[in-house]
Amino acid sequence: MAPRKRGQSAGRHPGAEGAEPPLSERAQYLQREYKLLSEQLDACEERVDQVLQENAFLDSEALRLREENRLYASYVSARAQRCAHAIVRLDQQNRVDLTRVHWQRTELASLYHGRENGMRTQLLEMEARAAHMTQQVQELQPYKVSARATMGESGGGPGGLGARHTQALTCTAPRNCSWSSWPGSGPWSASSCICAWNTRSCSTV
Repeated sequence: MAPRKRGQSAGRHPGAEGAEPPLSERAQYLQREYKLLSEQLDACEERVDQVLQENAFLDSEALRLREENRLYASYVSARAQRCAHAIVRLDQQNRVDLTRVHWQRTELASLYHGRENGMRTQLLEMEARAAHMTQQVQELQPYKVSARATMGESGGGPGGLGARHTQALTCTAPRNCSWSSWPGSGPWSASSCICAWNTRSCSTV
């Protein structure tokens, strides 16, 4: 702001000509006070201009900050909404995946239980078959011992029963002949086998 124009000095009278009369002490004091006040007024006016400029700058900055805050709030709101939607979608997807996993687990458990039951049944059948075979072997042990004893009593000479037994074992029965089909065949034994093969038609090899 331009400084104000000052008026004429208080000690000068308008229309006076020639040399100015000396000022009184009070007039000089008032003149000094006027000058001081004028300087202070000029400083205040400059300060007012500076404050007005600063206020204008602050107003523009406040406007800019309000616009930035509005944009940031809009961004934060949109981002929060997107995050909420993403959380809902992920929750729904997780629920679907969890349901599918539970269903697959149930299916696999049923499948493996079925296979386990089948394998357990097969194992039990094999164990029963092995026990039955063991029992049969144990039942045949006396016949084996009896056959060995018979072979030991008959001797090992060329004309003995051992040779005839060997010859009988090398015989070939007719194709339509079997031990079970011969009439009157009793339980099988080494001696009965020898008798059967020697008393029935055989051809030596």
